[in-house]
Amino acid sequence: GLKNLVTKHIRMEEIKGESFDFVVSRAVAPLKDLWHWSKHLIIKDRKIPEFKNGMIFLKGGDLAAEISDSRLRPHIWDIATIYEEPWFSEKYILYVPA
Repeated sequence: GLKNLVTKHIRMEEIKGESFDFVVSRAVAPLKDLWHWSKHLIIKDRKIPEFKNGMIFLKGGDLAAEISDSRLRPHIWDIATIYEEPWFSEKYILYVPA
């Protein structure tokens, strides 16, 4: 029932001529590559007072080297603090403001 939301099951490099408040993805590449591929898709004007437009990714594992290599400063939420199932162990949501 959400009327202000668009979902696309598509590779980022296939999106042409569109921009979005947020890019949300299951992270399938290193953070620096995801940033490079998607930063041009993000509208710079802030629509939500609490958050700047940006990228939200689901990532797993030890992210220290990947975050350092990206030179980004994502906000990180540990999903295991919300869900008890073992699958969520070492899974994180990363938010990178544009």
